[in-house]
Amino acid sequence: QQLALTVPPPPPRSGGAAGSSSSSSKRVSAFIKDGPGVLVLSEFAGSAQSLSGAIRVNPWNTAELATAIHDALTLSRVERELRWAKLDRYVSTNTASYWARSFVAEFRDVCDHPPLLSNLPRLPTSDVLRAYETASRRLIVADYDGTLTQIQSLPQLATPAPVVTQLLATLARDEKNTLYVMSGRERKYMDKWLGKYRVGLAAEFGFCHRAPDDPPGEWSFLGRDLDTSWKDVVRPIMQYFAERTPGTYIESRESSLAWHFNDSDPHFGAWQAKDMQIHMEDVLANLPLEIIQGNKLVEVRHVGVNKSLVLENVLRRGPRVVSRPPPPAAPGVSGSGRPRRASLPGGQLALPMMTTDAVGAVSHA
Repeated sequence: QQLALTVPPPPPRSGGAAGSSSSSSKRVSAFIKDGPGVLVLSEFAGSAQSLSGAIRVNPWNTAELATAIHDALTLSRVERELRWAKLDRYVSTNTASYWARSFVAEFRDVCDHPPLLSNLPRLPTSDVLRAYETASRRLIVADYDGTLTQIQSLPQLATPAPVVTQLLATLARDEKNTLYVMSGRERKYMDKWLGKYRVGLAAEFGFCHRAPDDPPGEWSFLGRDLDTSWKDVVRPIMQYFAERTPGTYIESRESSLAWHFNDSDPHFGAWQAKDMQIHMEDVLANLPLEIIQGNKLVEVRHVGVNKSLVLENVLRRGPRVVSRPPPPAAPGVSGSGRPRRASLPGGQLALPMMTTDAVGAVSHA
């Protein structure tokens, strides 16, 4: 009995069809006298996710490879024919010419029907300055990653620049200002970077938070008794994909798990992230969790943890700022994230201060 065993090089990064590794597809043509042969394919090959009729294997795991070869050589003729039919159907249908026609058709469709991109209005600087100067009380909320500092692949590298800390310190010294910084980072980093300033902090997207005048190191929590046993299910899945995707790592936080692929091949990392999300959606379907595709990461966290809840608590506990609980949307930011000028009850005014997830200044008339 003959066997087609192939461990092709990774697909080209440019100038070729994504995911169309022809070397493995050509090996499908291995026949023997009493029926078709079997394809044993490296799971790192570009066509591994497409050729479902193959026996996929990690070529660096010798025991797993030996088992796969044994299974391939001992398959019944019926199963070999079924696997061959799946391979032949896919290779015959998804040819290079079919991919080219599909690509050109989609390209023409985009040119003929360009996406409707909303024009983000310029921030009315004069209105903001006027409101800031005349306000007796101000609430300033800023996002951390991507706003106060550049997004970094490792949490330890996201240290704020001296000019940023000086600006925050200056704003915090004004007794009229109540300043909050929101972040997805762990509280130990937020304490280390900004804990010495009179700044309210929200870490892990609001799971941990503290008011500007709270003692150092004293934090409040959204759902302190949240069940985190789900991590025992999610971590092995993330570990499986981390071992198979160079340049990725897992970040474990108190309320969430995140799989980062900043330093991986951008195409392969995004592909693996999508594959992992699909797998986890099946496993976690009945749990109160949400799977979020962020900027070069996949994060799993409780559905009840988000920044808007922290903002509601901030506004609710500050009667000098607002007179009644606000709506869920952040002040000065529309549902689409577009800055806007908003009127609040009691003659109050909300103006955006920075274009972040949730940023605003609230002033009393």
